[in-house]
Amino acid sequence: MSDVKRTMLEGRLQKRLRALGLADHRAYCEFLFSPAGHAQELVHMIDVVTTNKGQKTRRRHDRE
Repeated sequence: MSDVKRTMLEGRLQKRLRALGLADHRAYCEFLFSPAGHAQELVHMIDVVTTNKGQKTRRRHDRE
């Protein structure tokens, strides 16, 4: 992963770390891959790291 992408990913996850009271990204990964974290956090992580595009921003041929 490039440094730019790593920085972007870390920035997007920072809000989740604060919400969960975790000290760093390593602690977040440990929580995420635990049974409880997987059940509770996976959906939040996906929401945070994926880019959502609305219909208006898609190219015309993507909608056809």
